[in-house]
Amino acid sequence: MTGSVQTQLLSRGIVQKVQITILTLFTLSTLLFFLAPTPGLCDTTIVVWNRQRIDYEYRVDFTRLYFPDMRQKYKRVIMSYRIECPRTGCDPWDRLGEVFILDPVEAAKYPTDSLNPLYFDVSRYELGRYVTPYGEEWSWERDVSHIRPLLHDSVTFGTYISIFKQFNHYNDPIGYLVSMSLRFEEGEPDFLATDVDLLWHGMFELGNPENPIESYLTPIKVKPSEEFAVVRVVASGHGQGNTDNAGEFMKKLHMLKAGNGLFAHELWRDDCGEVASGEQYGTWKLSRAGFCPGSEVYPWVNDVSQFYRLGESLTLDYDIEPYINLCRPGADPCPDCEENDLNSMPIIMMDAHVVYYRVAPSTPGLQDKFEVKGGASPETLLLRSRFGKPVDIVVSVLNPLGTVLYYQVFKEVGNQNLEIDLTTTPGRYLLKVETPEGTFRKMVEVGA
Repeated sequence: MTGSVQTQLLSRGIVQKVQITILTLFTLSTLLFFLAPTPGLCDTTIVVWNRQRIDYEYRVDFTRLYFPDMRQKYKRVIMSYRIECPRTGCDPWDRLGEVFILDPVEAAKYPTDSLNPLYFDVSRYELGRYVTPYGEEWSWERDVSHIRPLLHDSVTFGTYISIFKQFNHYNDPIGYLVSMSLRFEEGEPDFLATDVDLLWHGMFELGNPENPIESYLTPIKVKPSEEFAVVRVVASGHGQGNTDNAGEFMKKLHMLKAGNGLFAHELWRDDCGEVASGEQYGTWKLSRAGFCPGSEVYPWVNDVSQFYRLGESLTLDYDIEPYINLCRPGADPCPDCEENDLNSMPIIMMDAHVVYYRVAPSTPGLQDKFEVKGGASPETLLLRSRFGKPVDIVVSVLNPLGTVLYYQVFKEVGNQNLEIDLTTTPGRYLLKVETPEGTFRKMVEVGA
């Protein structure tokens, strides 16, 4: 199970940054991609890996790409990721997998001498996490447009699968063939991601008062560079045979504090039998703490924009519902568990960062066609339109998560006032007006 996998990654019980040891040859490939600007818009696809072998002796691979300044506009960046079984077969168990971008400072530390073992603490931006299906191939796509600020100059990508079985029944090495690409889709986004700050990252022990998780998930103060900020958290529980069968099979409440705002959700997946890949072997249908075999680990995404003012700092904090593991080493007594080969340390694997966004520019010339003012109450807006010839327009209000809070089609609009009622949804948003001449965009605050 993945719980036992995770504990083998820990150094001295717990690490604050994932520590991986590779005792075999290491090759860092450098690929250069020159994306020449073209007169018209078109999708662009960059291949990051093409059937790269990952196995017991080579569990992680890095590739370095060069991204020039792209002059085209892209609406989304889509990551396509696939694992295939080599001729000798896939690992028969459910294994943790990741794909990430290394922090540029960390990337510069890596040795180029492939004859030496590589030891490193990885400070990175996780693009995706998944757990492999039991012995099967698998693929998935994810919108990773939030990483656009990182895709410039030299970028080092890494992928890792925690393989701990070396051979099949015929004594042949097993593993996976990893392929990944980034597809830049043509179009104009409503929000432009401009910067990313790392928050909490690592594998943290659960339920040990002598090594409290609170000492790792400490408050972090950030100073947002834009008027919109989104906190993305990817968390999954691993380990089993402990009190409450933590951390893989234990449901706990997770809480994010942003200034005076509070977000909460239960780290639990009860849809494994519905969304996971194929008819697998093993216990793939069982509910788990944040993951399913044969599925990605879904990010928990929260818009924290309304809890700060631009130019001021914002304190972010993360808490997990209290838990004590009576099966930990040294616990006395240990009444509700049995120490055996299936018992492994309960941990939370976590990666969190905050992404800053600004509103994309309006179509040139439309700024003079609209004026936005406060309405009769703090929860309403007054949109003044100035069209000499009546036109049909579409007015919507969105947050940076893409959630549409207001949508209305107005017919034959000329010089007039339009009221937008957001009584039930106060906050900081994008006001978007689609017209025959293009799109008008403006940041608005309601209920302030």
